Amino acid sequence: MAEPPSANTLKIEYLRTITMKNGTCFPYKILWTSILAFTLACSQGGLWQSSLDLGLMALARQQYEDAEKFFMVAVAEAEKFGEEDKRLPSTLKIVGDFYLQRDKYREALPYYVQALDLKQRQQPEDDLKLVIERNQLVQLYFVVGEHARAESLGVHAVTAAEVIMGKENPDLGELLLTMANIFHKQGRYGEAEPYYLQSLNIEKNRKDENKNRTAIIINNLGVFYQDWDMSVRAESLYHRSLELSEEVSGKDHAGLMPILNNLAGLYKQTDRPEKAEELYKRSLRIYSRNRMRAYFKKVDILFNLAAVCEDMSKYKEAIKHYRYALRLIDTGTGMHPNLLVLLDKYAALLKKAGRINEAIPLETRAEKLRENLLKSERSKDSLSPSKQLL
Repeated sequence: MAEPPSANTLKIEYLRTITMKNGTCFPYKILWTSILAFTLACSQGGLWQSSLDLGLMALARQQYEDAEKFFMVAVAEAEKFGEEDKRLPSTLKIVGDFYLQRDKYREALPYYVQALDLKQRQQPEDDLKLVIERNQLVQLYFVVGEHARAESLGVHAVTAAEVIMGKENPDLGELLLTMANIFHKQGRYGEAEPYYLQSLNIEKNRKDENKNRTAIIINNLGVFYQDWDMSVRAESLYHRSLELSEEVSGKDHAGLMPILNNLAGLYKQTDRPEKAEELYKRSLRIYSRNRMRAYFKKVDILFNLAAVCEDMSKYKEAIKHYRYALRLIDTGTGMHPNLLVLLDKYAALLKKAGRINEAIPLETRAEKLRENLLKSERSKDSLSPSKQLL
């Protein structure tokens, strides 16, 4: 590992960064405050404290590359204190939080793992902060798809949380919901159900019940029962979730969209396309009224709406929705995960409508994309061993 820069080098580099950002000077007052903060940090905690503070300052200014560099120096300096020193796990946790806040889950994971491992050796088993951080790691394992590790740690975490927090604690409810999702994803429905129900009961029995949170849990429970082929029970839960969300947030809130889309999907699955169409159109209206920029969500709604219209032989409307969805993808950033399916279905519908000349370019594009995806998968398989973080 290269030697970290000296405190003086850090100071010079950071002052250069904060005085010039995209060619614009920061106000003198901000510059002077930064110099004062750096000088104070250097006098109190040396290079470790200085780099940590500067990382947090850079983060507050949304200068993420600078923040990352400072945090890496802080970690290197904290490692010099030894594994028994509490500054090392606290620094690792801060870096993990930094990546997590930016949705870089894989990057965050090793820092959380190492921080928890050190804290478990330093702190008593019944320490409340330790329990909370263990719960966070379970959730992170789940998010990155490490279900076996999430389950193993989660079972232990639930037992510890029940003893230390009590069986009605909201943080325990969050952990139970994560455990339910873990078993649900693996198709282990009988094991998932009690975790879902216990999580819901904890939220409903709170004196300060958060109805938005209750609605989310009920919606998740609806998805669970739909996957378990219990569509009647799922439909009832979706309706209850929708009522709660409308009661709290109104009928045009963006938070209603996932519930509406889930219920519409259930209607489509149970051969009620007219009801599904109505809900997908309502979801689109909410998207427009809230001026949302997450165009992937709009593409998903349009794709599902087109499929429903196609089921009802409304081919002109279906073609219109497919075309709009494809245009959003082509003018947006990043490739939509369902682009290939969209191209295939759009081309097939055009051929069914006798518009062969319009279908051919879509089929050609789909074939090229399919070949590229196969090459990409082979490349991932060959590189996967070196990409493991743990």
